Amino acid sequence: ILPLYHPMRVIEEACTLDQLTGGRLDLGVGRGISPIETGFHGVPGEETQERFDEAFAVLRLGLSGAASVDFHGKYYDITNAPVVTQPVQDPVPLWYGTRTLEKALWCARLGMPMMALVPSPAVRPLTDAYRAEWASLGRAEADVPPLGITRSVVVAPTNEEAMKIANRAFTGFVANFESLWKRYDLPHPPVLPADTYEGIHATGHFYAGDPAGARDWVAHHRDVGGINYVAIELAFGDMTFDETRQSAELFATEVMPAFRH
Repeated sequence: ILPLYHPMRVIEEACTLDQLTGGRLDLGVGRGISPIETGFHGVPGEETQERFDEAFAVLRLGLSGAASVDFHGKYYDITNAPVVTQPVQDPVPLWYGTRTLEKALWCARLGMPMMALVPSPAVRPLTDAYRAEWASLGRAEADVPPLGITRSVVVAPTNEEAMKIANRAFTGFVANFESLWKRYDLPHPPVLPADTYEGIHATGHFYAGDPAGARDWVAHHRDVGGINYVAIELAFGDMTFDETRQSAELFATEVMPAFRH
């Protein structure tokens, strides 16, 4: 959440982590969805977009191999700040999650990987717009970076077992997600389309079931959304280690081999 960190600190930590991992860092960035939470850090909600824009500009400078950073804006005034630790990658991939066509085009212009934070039928306009903008800039289709979605998935040997785990865990997840919005009597964003996991499963948004159904589910979202990447959230709420491990192993061994390409 870039408005909550000084961008020079993020640059230093990201470069260090890219070195430690041998150039395997992917860095996801955002402005923050909750004005309540950013307010706890002294950042009013109405400032988050401007602060993000400035911090992001500084971040791109520092992660692109520059020896130093110069930036003069409303919130950050930086003169010849050295980037002592250089990243392995040039540049470090920056991921952005969006719900809007405007930001999809922005990601395409900057050549950034994109996560579409909307139900899959609404993903296609974003991925289509990204690819069209990418092509208009004279770039090859084969070079399109990851365009993905993120989804919660629970896989178990049977549909009944998976749904039982998911419904139980989702209750606590929703309570935590909505707690601050309810405490401060603010309308929360329409991120969750149902109050139960079974309800979300019915919308096709998330999945709980056996491996065969999971393979069909991944293929459906790939085709409907025009994506080439899926970020799977295998643990949420009060899921136990054993439940999460079972889900991860089944997904890795019985679902993903069909989509390795």
